[in-house]
Amino acid sequence: MGDAVNLASRIESITRHYGVPMIVGEKTCSMISDFVFCEPDKVMVNGKNKPVSIYEPIGMQEDIDSPLPGELNLWEQFLRSHRSQEWDIAASPWLGLQYVEPSRSLYETFLPRIAAYRRDPPVTAWDGTYCFEAN
Repeated sequence: MGDAVNLASRIESITRHYGVPMIVGEKTCSMISDFVFCEPDKVMVNGKNKPVSIYEPIGMQEDIDSPLPGELNLWEQFLRSHRSQEWDIAASPWLGLQYVEPSRSLYETFLPRIAAYRRDPPVTAWDGTYCFEAN
């Protein structure tokens, strides 16, 4: 079955953690040009020795309504600050995301993680990768 099937299985097993309906890997995301994707995270999964970015398919570009690009922009700002370990700066776009879409589970995923990183910061060279021990 190969590495691609193994990776797909690992990605599928962590989808529920983010509270999104579907997550795809980098290769799938790069092959679909007319779709909008949101990058929830960069993860390390069992069986891989390099991190992989994961993506949530949002919808066809032509079907995306006007508030969504702003929300995706806030999310990208949040991820940049998060990956740079700028926890206080990350709070501003995160609060904006909570205002725009308070019921989105993806945003809540990062609250306990950031609290843990504030108590026990990652190494200086950390690139934002979250290490999963997938079942």
